[in-house]
Amino acid sequence: MVLNKVENIATLEELYRRFPTESACADYLVQWKWPHGFSCPRCKHHTAYMTKTRRLPIYECRACRHQTTPTVGTVMEGSRTPLRKWMTAFWLFSRAQEGINAVRLRSLIQVTYKTAWSMLHKIRAAVSHAHAKKQLSGDVQGIVVFYGRAYRPSVELHPGECALIVAESIEPEEELPQLKMTLVNKKHVIEKRLYRTGSNSLLTTMSSRTLLLASPLSTSFFGYAEIAHYIRHSNKHAVG
Repeated sequence: MVLNKVENIATLEELYRRFPTESACADYLVQWKWPHGFSCPRCKHHTAYMTKTRRLPIYECRACRHQTTPTVGTVMEGSRTPLRKWMTAFWLFSRAQEGINAVRLRSLIQVTYKTAWSMLHKIRAAVSHAHAKKQLSGDVQGIVVFYGRAYRPSVELHPGECALIVAESIEPEEELPQLKMTLVNKKHVIEKRLYRTGSNSLLTTMSSRTLLLASPLSTSFFGYAEIAHYIRHSNKHAVG
């Protein structure tokens, strides 16, 4: 992702020096998308005619005549927002420890609230999609928590309660742990235990989405949460 490259830039001033113009941003995107030279997304041919426009170069494959740009297949595809503002949004998103909202982004890059909200929504969706593909590896520990109402000792699942599987990889102390979580369908929950549908065996397969957090797994993070089931996997059983 472009985000992974931009986040290595230390300051906003450095970002502006690296991307002083729209053309510089476009050149960077071309190098990022085709590090080994142009490759047609349709036929994989490696040569193309290039036409420069005011904003983005258009590449036309010499073999099949398919046209594409560096932003096709990215969150910037179809956007009229200047590339420099996108680069700034990527950097701010990656560097904000407590996150960034649309109001703050609107003020910093001088766009409308609707545009700022849309940009952040696309960035978050892309990050979530990329993280969902990555499995937890090594030693993994997990819990099942219930949330949605104030905690009361009961084996019955309240209509407002939901079960959530949370798992984290056990990383060395100097590395940030990676967390995955997934909402459990209520048909798998019987007396606050998870079962496969139509089976008496406990549910142990966890299909998860990823969150990256800077703190260890703890029930206090989820507020009123009850630990109903604790799971630990060896390094032979990744969760994901």
